[in-house]
Amino acid sequence: MASTAVASCSYGEAQHYESKQDKELETILEWYAEYDVLRPLLHKHLQYSDSILVLGPGTSALHEQLYESGYRGITCVDFCSKVLQGWRKRSADAGHTSLKYQHADIVTGLAFEHYPYNAIIDKGTLDCVLCRETGEQDAQQALTVIDNNLKNPGTFVMVSHSPPDVRLPLLKRVAWDSIQVKVIAPANLGKVAAGEALTMVREYAAAVQVPDHSVYVYICKKPY
Repeated sequence: MASTAVASCSYGEAQHYESKQDKELETILEWYAEYDVLRPLLHKHLQYSDSILVLGPGTSALHEQLYESGYRGITCVDFCSKVLQGWRKRSADAGHTSLKYQHADIVTGLAFEHYPYNAIIDKGTLDCVLCRETGEQDAQQALTVIDNNLKNPGTFVMVSHSPPDVRLPLLKRVAWDSIQVKVIAPANLGKVAAGEALTMVREYAAAVQVPDHSVYVYICKKPY
């Protein structure tokens, strides 16, 4: 069985981001997949009335794009105060008055665990947690916090670079009712040149070869 841990690096530490210049943190970068690609998957599993928690927004505008799509009950948590400061200013300037931001580390817990969410979205946060020296232990603790914050029923969506043989053993430490796995394949340059779809989203099947640099979306359902 493949290990759920990855080589230690600084991506899992708050200081890595606190040490960056404000301009770096204010530049929108989508490291995994653009919102237009994720939107059909997210909209299938979210309701506009949902209370949604977005983990570690970093430089991703996913939460902002969800808000602009009509979702209003969104709270973001990040362990970097500089990241949150930038997003608060950006949201205020854009008039996104109901977007909420909280300073918290998903591993050590959330101050508002008494308030469960209909959905929790992680776009690369657990991947970063697993970069810590205690990554596997911390990721398991983070999943416990996530489980404690989800309503019954509830949905946890995790976007990751790691394939199922690496991530499923970790995810299955929580008693989910079901886990669906989708694959976002990288762009085919020939199709891009022809003006066709930039990416391909499909069901994951172990028997089908997945292209390098694909992104995986894990949709975990909490039972009633």
